[in-house]
Amino acid sequence: MGNIFSGLLGKQGSSEQQPDAAGQSAGDTGADSLFSQLNERITSLENRIDRLEEELRQLSKREQQSAGVSKVDSKDNELTMPVYGQQRQLFLAAPTTDGVFSHASSVEQIGKSIYQLTTIDGVNGSFILLDTPDAIATAMISVSQFIKPVCKVGGNVSGYPRHIITEEEGTAVKDGEHWKMMRKAQVRFE
Repeated sequence: MGNIFSGLLGKQGSSEQQPDAAGQSAGDTGADSLFSQLNERITSLENRIDRLEEELRQLSKREQQSAGVSKVDSKDNELTMPVYGQQRQLFLAAPTTDGVFSHASSVEQIGKSIYQLTTIDGVNGSFILLDTPDAIATAMISVSQFIKPVCKVGGNVSGYPRHIITEEEGTAVKDGEHWKMMRKAQVRFE
């Protein structure tokens, strides 16, 4: 084993190795072959990385040049640039106590999304409380924390509802990276 590492590092073999007819020890030949194969593989991988980095640069450049296209952060699907002129649906997580939605996603996230916001201009929007079993379960964890900051609640609030009906949509305005509630939604538990 030490002979292989010696060969890889370019050091002379130990005195235990006997040269063959060509003047090389048996350990050096195997190590040289392994070293050569590893070098070729490393070079091949480095070339591939260079090609992939160049492709990524080209794709990024094309994406930056396209106008009016929304850009989504792949980490958690947050909308980072609004699309103007077409209706856009966003899913919102629980609001803060002062009615700010800190997290907006272009896809519904089970266990996190409670509200759905519709916007056309990317600045003004209207929102509803989702009437799905997952959204209801999440919202019912704490009605005072997840619903009441942005909704007026009617109906039986003491029991677990089968449905939550949005009687009047709430409104929100984009404020930096967040959506701020301007008018509370009116919801009824059934």
